[in-house]
Amino acid sequence: MTIEAAQVFVTSELAAQSPITRRAPDEAHYGRNSVGHSWDNGEGLNSMIVDGIYSRVNRAHEPTMGREFAGASLSEIADICLQKNGKSTAMASVASRVEMALHGTSDFPNILRDVGNMSLSNAYEAAQSAIKQTGREIAASNFRALHSVKVSAGPDLEEVNEQGEFKAGTIEEGAETFAVKTYGKIFGITRQAIVNDDLDVFSNMFPLLGQGAANTEAKLFAGLLEENTGLGPKLSDGKTLLHTDHGNLAQATSSLSVTSLGDARVAMRRQKGIAGEAINVIPSFLVVPPELETLAEQVLTEIAASEVANANPFAGKLKLLVEPRFGSTTAWYLCAAPGAPDGLQHAYLDGVAGPQLFTREGFEVDGIEYKVRMDFGAGFTDHRGWFMSPSA
Repeated sequence: MTIEAAQVFVTSELAAQSPITRRAPDEAHYGRNSVGHSWDNGEGLNSMIVDGIYSRVNRAHEPTMGREFAGASLSEIADICLQKNGKSTAMASVASRVEMALHGTSDFPNILRDVGNMSLSNAYEAAQSAIKQTGREIAASNFRALHSVKVSAGPDLEEVNEQGEFKAGTIEEGAETFAVKTYGKIFGITRQAIVNDDLDVFSNMFPLLGQGAANTEAKLFAGLLEENTGLGPKLSDGKTLLHTDHGNLAQATSSLSVTSLGDARVAMRRQKGIAGEAINVIPSFLVVPPELETLAEQVLTEIAASEVANANPFAGKLKLLVEPRFGSTTAWYLCAAPGAPDGLQHAYLDGVAGPQLFTREGFEVDGIEYKVRMDFGAGFTDHRGWFMSPSA
């Protein structure tokens, strides 16, 4: 279906229906049906248009169902939205048709919102924090403090005696907490930009906001580790996350090498649980600043050694993560996989991950106002899954 055909189709179908039998756009039953809606009208047509317009915003996007709308201007899309809602565009100027579509129908603003949301979300996903991979996502249903769960008497099962007596263990809330907070920004797209078919806000502003949301998370993750001069946040025992009493802080002379990684791995393997039980923490990630990236790659590189002494025991066993927001150029971290044990956690309100986009008719802005909002929080709940070397 071409743009012109879509306009003619919508007009003819509306004209063929009497005022009594005319269906609402989302109830239309014409054309190619797919799981409850038509691709030729209603939400199906909107999805096609969004797919087409997004290919103009992101040249790397290859349109599929919306190829015929890939060359459409925003004013042409406004015409289609007006006509499928039974509104005549005859004798109306481009500016007046755009204004009618913005204020007289929800389809056109919703289409622009969905295009913006695709641009925002794709940029957000592409700019994810390296440290985020080391944490576990948990549920948050409100903005109250989130507590971790700990087994206070150890997780091991104990032998039941001849009297059939089971020993009790207790599960309690951990003392470490963090809370979800709200981050956001408001901006607008003017009516003039839409009339001029200006897609810069979709190709530039929305990706920047998506990257900004990811950067907001990344700064929070890096900032947690850099609290208290790089020793991390204070935990409920009054000590910092990284502390000699926690058995997870190397000596200052421990520069990055196979030997120092071996020492760090031993320290993590020797960590004890709350009841003093061995928990065998297995390191999975090596986290470094950019200054140590090349050295870290060398340390983790697999070597085809002819002698056992020359083999690299860490080849293929650790994933390298580089964090450019670290202030230190020498400190490096070894950490376990998320939840093994729990260390770093993060949460989104009601499980809605990433930034969300909301729209309303502009008042201070002559056009559409957009609000980008993200409800997010992160914090450390235990020290046992992390090890840090401040290095020389």
